[in-house]
Amino acid sequence: PPHSAALPTFSGTSPQLANGLQLGADNTVRGLDIDVATGTALLGLAVGDLQLLEVDTVSTGGGDAIFLSGGTSGMSATFEDVSATGAANFDTTGTLTLGLVNIGGALVIGATNQPTTLNLNDDITAGSFPFTSANSFTSQDITTTDGDLNIDAASITTGALAAQEGGGVILTATGNITTTSIASNEPGVINGFVDVESTGGGTLDLGAVSSDGNIDLDTSGFVTTSTITSLGDLTIGGTTTPTTVTFTGNVSADVVGIAATGTVTGLDIESTDGDLNVVAGTIAAGGVTSTEGDVILSATGNITTTSITSNEAFATGGAIDVDSTGGGDLNLGDLTADGDIALDTTGALTANDVTTGGNLLIGVTNLPNPITFTGNV
Repeated sequence: PPHSAALPTFSGTSPQLANGLQLGADNTVRGLDIDVATGTALLGLAVGDLQLLEVDTVSTGGGDAIFLSGGTSGMSATFEDVSATGAANFDTTGTLTLGLVNIGGALVIGATNQPTTLNLNDDITAGSFPFTSANSFTSQDITTTDGDLNIDAASITTGALAAQEGGGVILTATGNITTTSIASNEPGVINGFVDVESTGGGTLDLGAVSSDGNIDLDTSGFVTTSTITSLGDLTIGGTTTPTTVTFTGNVSADVVGIAATGTVTGLDIESTDGDLNVVAGTIAAGGVTSTEGDVILSATGNITTTSITSNEAFATGGAIDVDSTGGGDLNLGDLTADGDIALDTTGALTANDVTTGGNLLIGVTNLPNPITFTGNV
């Protein structure tokens, strides 16, 4: 147009703004990068039907990357790369698409208005990530570096989730929750925690789960994980009892409490500082070990283990109590305890070597038939 500044020559490279950009209502922003030394790179308090695309990079060396609010249903914004020492805030009822995000502050999406469509197409690293939506949530990997990773949605499907420096991972959905892995770790400090719950009985399929603190998993549906490692307590079914619990890797926690109406299936299960208690319809596991606590296995049906060990430490723990209340078979492998060993069922009992520092009590409440030892007692 006459008297306007000359447009940059098209070269295939987006022009770069070294100063922050403040938006009005219903603007169209296309084909530029914003990279400022300090302050907010992109600011809009009432952006309306903003149309933003082909903005590859929004970054700032000291401040918030983006603060956009007042986005209406016609808004559509796509960011390929967002980086900042500060936070990023997106508030719109329109469409939001994010690529790679690497910010030091909180990533806040929909504090007052949720996007109708949210596309998270690359990994996210942020100080914290609080997110609530009535819609389904899908993402790639998410890492928080200074706070909680908290997602509440209709269903959740993500890559690897990690909360560092003492933050917790909290996932709540009415439907299914699926993750590649979950970690909540603060090096050298017992502080992180993991809390996953499907309030509507969805399936929890979580991959490897690790925490420097407690791990709590609740649903009336199915629970599947690979390896679980916790420096705190592992509680599955503390508030809502799952149908089945399946571990495809080893499980280790200070205290282990697992409940299921159906089958609990796993490899090795270990408690390192307290009781190991499993209550289910049937139980099938590898080596079951407790230190400074007792091993208590109770099922209505069969109970099968490779071995059971209960070690007393500091004058606590050391007992084994295995009970099939419905007359299932007990096939237990080697049994080693510093305290008493109690075995009860009206079904068959099979064990290999049995070694106890206390009493061996078989059939006090229910007498097995037959009783078979394939090793020494």
